[in-house]
Amino acid sequence: MTDYQAVYEDAIDNYGLVTTRRAKELGLAPNALAQLAHRKRLERVGHGVYRLAAPIPFAGKAPAYALAVEQVGRDALLWGESVLALLALCPTDPARIHVGIAGRFRRRVPEGVVVHPAPVAAETAVYEGIRSQPVRDALRACRGSMMPERLLAAAKKARERGLLTEREYESARKELAK
Repeated sequence: MTDYQAVYEDAIDNYGLVTTRRAKELGLAPNALAQLAHRKRLERVGHGVYRLAAPIPFAGKAPAYALAVEQVGRDALLWGESVLALLALCPTDPARIHVGIAGRFRRRVPEGVVVHPAPVAAETAVYEGIRSQPVRDALRACRGSMMPERLLAAAKKARERGLLTEREYESARKELAK
């Protein structure tokens, strides 16, 4: 199997994205992704982040969210409003993608990506293949920046879709009604 085939098979499950960290896990040489980018098989989209150059049809906005998380870094996760938007629980500003990361962050990110400090031991969930803040925590993170009625409606939708347990829903409902 060639380097490109290995990268392609892995990236196809990650919205066409591959990181240098993941390439190392696949057993590729440290400069393999740079060489593939030089040959126009990949395009560099951020520090240590590459995307397949061949267009792959992915539905919805998930690829943009996945790219934002990968561009922010290794321990980044989708945060707050963007988690709710990814799961279609409520409308949010489509021009901004919120990403959380623990510790210091000094990397430059594209316009429209908003980086938030996250607790070091922040719990994570995976929605549509993207590391994310759990829905219950995303609802809490949006308090003060979104209308309580919208957050309550989002919590109700999340409960109906099985993204929140009954206990989590009741807790969120009480917190958001304050």
